Amino acid sequence: MKRSLFLILVIFCCNLTATLGQSYTTGIGIRLGDPLGITYKRYLPADCALEFNLGSTNVGFYGAYHRNTFRKKSKYDNFRYNGYNVNYAVAIQVHYLYHKDFSQLTPGMDWYYGFGGQIRLMGVRYDYLIVDGPAAGTFGSDELTNFDIGPEGIIGLEYNIMNAPLSAFAELSLFAEIIDNPLRLRMQAAIGIRYNFNL
Repeated sequence: MKRSLFLILVIFCCNLTATLGQSYTTGIGIRLGDPLGITYKRYLPADCALEFNLGSTNVGFYGAYHRNTFRKKSKYDNFRYNGYNVNYAVAIQVHYLYHKDFSQLTPGMDWYYGFGGQIRLMGVRYDYLIVDGPAAGTFGSDELTNFDIGPEGIIGLEYNIMNAPLSAFAELSLFAEIIDNPLRLRMQAAIGIRYNFNL
């Protein structure tokens, strides 16, 4: 067991040493925000990059969103909204980014902007009170799948940590739903860190 751990450590250190001082092509890391999950970045020529994020959406920030969605659905016309619960929430983001040098502020700093799209899939249970008809005064619930898709604009900062194959980032994006609430806008933010290597 100790021999295996030592071998893993040696391989990691060799990879770390080989990466120092080099430009890198690939980054994999953790993204904290909305969505929360893993992030993959592929650096391209001409200071461009492709970014892929996969994670869980922040279910606590969208109480008003779910309340308004409930009220817009005609099948709930005789029901009074009483709350919601999220069973699962998944988001996928894809961005094409343009990097600009920002080293005059801090060595190793870039800023970037770009465009892309986002898909969000959420299983929601709505709780309600029936206010009309024979069942008036009783409580009920209904489960549905909320599927959102639309374009997204993004801007951010990326700091390449000196003498280490790591980069930290902070970004802000604006997501515009096309399906299922057209032109509904959502502001999203995240910070994170990636381990960079050549692939």
